Amino acid sequence: MSRILVVYYSVSNGNTREIAHQMAEYIKADLAEIQTVPDVRLSLQLKCIWKKQYPLSHRKQ
Repeated sequence: MSRILVVYYSVSNGNTREIAHQMAEYIKADLAEIQTVPDVRLSLQLKCIWKKQYPLSHRKQ
């Protein structure tokens, strides 16, 4: 017998998550959630831009 995997992605972990859990339970399947990874490069670039525009704003006065 082959194994079944229910894979889901939910932005707010609301209805989609609940339906996926119910489906997996009903068909006796494994469950996997797709999660996003924050883009560290973008936040680093924005931080560098901010420091160039406001060089003293990141320092405590």
